[in-house]
Formats: sequence, structure tokens, C-alpha cells
Amino acid sequence: MDFEQLSQTASLNVNYILSKNKSFPQNINFNYNLNDVANEQGGIVRIGDASTFHNFNAGHTINLAERQLTINTGINATYNTIGREDATTLGPNLNISKQLFNKTLTTQFSSAYNITKNTTSENSAINLRFGANYSYKKKHNFNANAIQLFKNSDNIETLSELTATVGYNYAFGLKKPKIQFPEWKRKYSDSVKINYKKYRYNNIPKNITPQLLAIPNNDSVSFLRNKSKIRLIAIEKELLKAEKEDKKLYKVVAIQYLKCLDDYINFESKYYNLTYFAILKLKEEANSTTEKFEKELVYLVAESSKSNQRNKRSEHLVLQAKKRLEAHLKLVKTLNQWDVSIEKIQNPPHEFKPLISKYLKICFNKFDEGNSDDIIIKFLEVKWASFFHEKSQNSN
Repeated sequence: MDFEQLSQTASLNVNYILSKNKSFPQNINFNYNLNDVANEQGGIVRIGDASTFHNFNAGHTINLAERQLTINTGINATYNTIGREDATTLGPNLNISKQLFNKTLTTQFSSAYNITKNTTSENSAINLRFGANYSYKKKHNFNANAIQLFKNSDNIETLSELTATVGYNYAFGLKKPKIQFPEWKRKYSDSVKINYKKYRYNNIPKNITPQLLAIPNNDSVSFLRNKSKIRLIAIEKELLKAEKEDKKLYKVVAIQYLKCLDDYINFESKYYNLTYFAILKLKEEANSTTEKFEKELVYLVAESSKSNQRNKRSEHLVLQAKKRLEAHLKLVKTLNQWDVSIEKIQNPPHEFKPLISKYLKICFNKFDEGNSDDIIIKFLEVKWASFFHEKSQNSN
């Protein structure tokens, strides 16, 4: 026997929001489904061994959250062929749901009307359903449902059928048993293992926290003394809170703490690099600006010589341009005299040392407040430009 059953399915769903108003939200939905089944024997699909089912549904929903009311309306249509029979069903439906008494009572009413036509007959049906569900103290649940069906058909007399059900559920709410483990087992199960770079911890959170909080006070990280540490203090609070709540959360926060601490510790060397880049940038901009001052002076001298009578204003402008160029050339000379390097910034000459230390503290605070490297470099460039300009003015 060579037998195969072939099936194909397809579906399409479209949902469109008509209104985003929180007090009166609405949306419509369109849905289409196709199912096709065929029995093949010996490579042949015989008449009567294939069926196709089409279903289309369109619905409109209104959700009145403030009134705890939901209204759904829609229309449903199906067309199917089963063997040699064709059948079509079409009809509207309505569903209304309402919550009362602080959401303890939920009521629901729905109705549907369908007309079905097939090859041999035609019938219609009206379905009315009412339901209510009441919850008392979360453990007691009462429910009641009633269904009324009216059905007309060419072959049989009108059918009227009523079905009603009531029910009661009780949730016992058994508590989890408390299992007491021996002290050594409890200690092992509550332990947290933390590995981050050179830091290694394997203990209960209550014992790890003091070790973490003591790191900023170690002699090996003396750079962090007298620093504000805004970000680190915020994570410390989270760490103390997580210690009492969940060990998985505690591990995540502890690693955040160590990462933040590592960023702090590495900032000193990072600062020297940022200062190096700032001074290099200052030198580059100063050298590129020299040509601008020279062209300005040449232009003003040329404009002054064109006049038949040299007035005081043009002479004043030329004099000012000469002074700007001279001051700028002094600045460039002073900048170029200091052959900057990261090593010289780390071990600066006596006159540079106070500023290096002063700006380190200021830049650390900026970094701790979340400022980017570019903002810190710009700050350093402005400060060092002011220093070198004053230094060049005082030189002979």
C-alpha cells in the first residue's frame, strides 16, 4: 500500500491600533487561516479524499480600563470543502466583560449568530452565554455559567437548549516545607564565588563585603584617598542591599563594584595620557594658527599702504596685529621648548608639578561625574593654554 497524506497551512494576521488614548483605546484585527489536506494513494488523489478549510475573522476591541470594561465585536466567516460537500458559515459576534468590586467579581456576556449553508441544507443558530466569577480572599472561587442555544434547520424543528453550571474551588495554599540544613552545608550553599582580574573571593556575602569596602583604603591604591568616588559609593549601597536579598544579584553588583574600582585605580595613568594628548593638540593648533596671524598682519599693512593718507586707525590696527603675532610667536616658542612626553608628565619639572597634581584631582571628579575623555581633554587644553600664555608673557 502506497499511502501519503499531504497538508498545507497558511495564516495571515493584521492588527491596527485605531486610538492610543489611554482612557479609550481601540484596535481592529483581521485574521485569515487556510488548511488544505489531501489523501494520496498510489500517486493519485481521488475525488472525496481532499478537503480545504478557509476561515476569516475581523474584530474590533474597546478597552475602557478606568471602568474595567472590555467590548469586543466581530464577524466570522468560514468556507470548507470536505470530499464532495461544500459548506459556508457566516455570522457576527459580541463579547462584553466587566470587573466589579475591586476586581473580585468578573462578569461576561457573549452572543453569536451564525448561518450555515451546505449542499443539502441550511440552518441558523443563536448562542447566548452569561458567566460570572467571584474570588474571595484568593482561596475561595465561585463561578456560574449559563448558555442558551436556539437552532433552526430545514430538516428538524426549532431547537431550544439551556445549559447552566455552577462551581466552587478552594485553594489550600500549602506552604513550602522548611528544611534545616547543618551549619556547614548551609554555609557552603550560601557561598558566592567571585573572580575579577586579580580579585578572588569565595565566601558568604556577609564576609565578602567588608573585604571589598576595605580595598580603597589600602596603601596600594593611595591615589583614591581624599577622592569623592560618587559612582563607587552608589554601588556600595547596592552591594549592602543585595547582600541581604539574593546571592546571584550580589555577585553581579560585586563585579560592578570591582570594575568601577579598577577604573578608578587606572585613572591616574589614563590622566597622564589625556594630558599628553591635550598638550600635543595645543601645540598643533598653535603652530597652525601662526600662518593666520601672519596673513592678518600682511593684509593690514597692504591696506594701510593703499591709502594716500595713513590715518591713525589703520596704524593702530597694524600695531595691534604686530603685537598679536609677537605674543603668539612667544607662546609657540614656549610650547616648543618643553619637549612633552608621558614620562615627563608623570615626573614633571618643579614649575609644572603643582598644576599636574591640581588638574589630576579636578579631572578625576569630572570622570567620576561621567564626563567623556574628549571633554576632559578639552578642559586640559584650555587650562594649559592659559598657563603657557602667561609663561610666554613673563619670558624675555
